[in-house]
Amino acid sequence: MRDGRRTRAIARASVALVCAAVAAGALAQGRTTGREPADDATPRRGTERAMGARAGREVSLAAAGDVLAHGTVEATARRYASRGGYLYALGAVRASVESADVGFVNLETPLTTRYREVNTSRWPPTLGSDYGLERAISMTGFDVVSVANNHALDQTESGLAETVERLRAARLGAIGAGPTVDEAYGAWVVQPRGVRVAFVAFTHPMNPVGSVPARRVGTGARMYVARLWDQERVDAAIRRAREQADVVVVSVHWGGNEQAESVSRQQRRRARDMVEAGADVVLGHGPHRIHPVEEMESARGGALVAYSLGNLISNMGYRYRRGMRLTGMTHPSNGHPGNRDVVVLRVTARVSSEGRVEIGDVTADLYWTDNVAAGDIREVRVVPIRAMESPLREERETAMRAALGPRVQVTSPGR
Repeated sequence: MRDGRRTRAIARASVALVCAAVAAGALAQGRTTGREPADDATPRRGTERAMGARAGREVSLAAAGDVLAHGTVEATARRYASRGGYLYALGAVRASVESADVGFVNLETPLTTRYREVNTSRWPPTLGSDYGLERAISMTGFDVVSVANNHALDQTESGLAETVERLRAARLGAIGAGPTVDEAYGAWVVQPRGVRVAFVAFTHPMNPVGSVPARRVGTGARMYVARLWDQERVDAAIRRAREQADVVVVSVHWGGNEQAESVSRQQRRRARDMVEAGADVVLGHGPHRIHPVEEMESARGGALVAYSLGNLISNMGYRYRRGMRLTGMTHPSNGHPGNRDVVVLRVTARVSSEGRVEIGDVTADLYWTDNVAAGDIREVRVVPIRAMESPLREERETAMRAALGPRVQVTSPGR
């Protein structure tokens, strides 16, 4: 099932949107509310039945960082419409994602431009894309997508509702937002290889968009985003996901400096809190740089924390040239090469017959965001690190290995 082709069969009979019990009364009585996703929202992978329960069950997860469809990224997709559009920009990672049983990514771009003008010249930028990005994410092999991040409301609550609808129409599980608080904090549960895996997502920051006028009357949709600062709800959501699954994966968009070079003490504390609440894998986002991957002990055996997976694709770091030094004239988000480093992290989790979780192999395939002038536009796409020219290849491979840390076995996909 790990031969680089889409041979994994994720049984979807048990896929459910499991809403965390967040109301005070429900918490006190241990109840939950939930609903099955609509037929056309059911994730797309396979119709085969999952492998039966057995001792030593194993599941693998592929996880990538932030998808930011900046203007140059979308321009690349439109320029290469005949070659798949956004798939042309993202497709290099497909084999890495499909080699795992389930794929996850963090989407930082609303899937519409109807409600606010897209503007990347101001800070923070207002993002949006209506050019089929969700289809490319699906075709690249991802199954579950977090929308809990600082760009969630860039296109208003109506735009967020449309984003979730489009993701589910593309047979993708969307987590971290919903029309009720319960659904925003709820888990998306999949069952590959007979192992129930629950995903939940939370974000600390939300970009201030009140000063950006809406250019279209919204649909009146009311949408909530799962917030990290509400620790009681976060812990309750993780505990409820724990009751529903063998393995719990938490996506967290940290607050603080988004160009941070290292993990903060607060992030380590919150990661520990999540593990104690029931998380087995914590996937961090927000700094746009790759941060260490570390193992923690847990009451269930072991847990893994990837403090930041960096970016999957963006226009960040576009000014970087090998050997350049950042000055006050260049913002780190535009000039730091770490914003262009790309990793697909693969984690294997083993579940014993007693329900204990052991973290097995942790590997990473390394890529790079190629960003070059192509006529009157810049062309942005992800490429395998081995496709890069020396000595830039050695520079970035060394940097990514150091950033990930010793727990990760690094591989470098070929051309």
